[in-house]
Amino acid sequence: MSASKQLKENTMSINRSLLDAINKRDIDKMAILLQNPDKETLTNEKSALVVALEQNNEDAANLLIKAKYHINQSGLDGKTPLIISLEKGMWRTAHKLIEANVDIDKPGPDGKPPIIIAMERNQDRIVELLIENNANLNQTGPDNKPALMIGLEQKRDYISRTIIDCGADINQTGPDNKPPLIAAIELNNNPNGNILAMEIIKAGANLDACGPDRYPAICKAINKGDIDLAHVLVKNGADCTLKGPDGKNALDLAIEQGKDRLALNIKKRSILGTTGLGRHSIMQQLPDSKHKYEYYSERLEQETQFQEILKQEVMNLPDESPLRRAYAKIANVQNEIIKTTKNVKDEWKKLALKDEKKENKIKGKLTTLRKRNAILNKQISKSREASTKRKALEKEQEVNTRNIRKLEGHLPIIVTKKGK
Repeated sequence: MSASKQLKENTMSINRSLLDAINKRDIDKMAILLQNPDKETLTNEKSALVVALEQNNEDAANLLIKAKYHINQSGLDGKTPLIISLEKGMWRTAHKLIEANVDIDKPGPDGKPPIIIAMERNQDRIVELLIENNANLNQTGPDNKPALMIGLEQKRDYISRTIIDCGADINQTGPDNKPPLIAAIELNNNPNGNILAMEIIKAGANLDACGPDRYPAICKAINKGDIDLAHVLVKNGADCTLKGPDGKNALDLAIEQGKDRLALNIKKRSILGTTGLGRHSIMQQLPDSKHKYEYYSERLEQETQFQEILKQEVMNLPDESPLRRAYAKIANVQNEIIKTTKNVKDEWKKLALKDEKKENKIKGKLTTLRKRNAILNKQISKSREASTKRKALEKEQEVNTRNIRKLEGHLPIIVTKKGK
């Protein structure tokens, strides 16, 4: 008998012996058999691990997994040990299989990969473990629905955010050709805001995507009443000229629904290329009151420029037309923005002047101390070593140097707590 044929028979003999031990629940015999088992691929025969899982025998299964005995070998029905454990709800065993580095992307005979089964059965910890082991997040089941879409539909915020953060394709559509951003807008009922839609936007989603009803995301957010999300879409560059099947774009809907601030920001982006939103994050990056004053001076100039354009558009519209009245309301909002911007600019100007005086005062003290140190250097060089006079001069110079370093630490003056 050839060596390879003898090896195959030994492997099958061990497998049958293991099956016998499983049926008798003889864990000790299994432990002996698994001390140095051959792992020849089995043909037309269920592995001991598959049988243990089918019988819900977790003790036997865990022993076989620890020995890595045919941990990727499918059963006669094509199901891998990982698929079997997930379908039977044997979560601890599934955990051990994943940690044993089984093939975590191999689907079952129905086409469902492990991550889809775990998502469908609300097993977030298993999903996390699959992600930690680099599972393919964009796999789908036979219904063509990816893990992210399942999470959105089931309103499972935590695991959906995890899937987004770990690099899932945030533009991958489900069976109805609906992208995740559209699904997140439609399914959100959270009074505290659309957290998942925000995460999808942050991850770089296509902001102009439409669902099967052909409404772009910005129009769908406005119709849903999620004005905060609409503002975010405008800020991040969504195309506000796109129209839904009703022929209305984002500006039309904002005006129609009386969302004056949103309408204003849409107009502002179309004319200036910016909305002015996000200025607080910009302010935090500016180093001092002078730069903040300069920032608001530039902002005021832009806002005033936009105001003049808006006024001209209002004047060009027919008297008493609904659109003129709507634009007039938008212009009133813009007037308030200009007043606020001017007040904030003036406040930062005062602080900048105050800080400039402080700087000049500090610079004056530094000049005096540096001049005195220069004089001390000459006096020290002319005095005798270890003399009382030299020691006094050196002590004075040391104190002056410390004061110089301290004053230098106050330049430039930083103002971070004041502002609006």
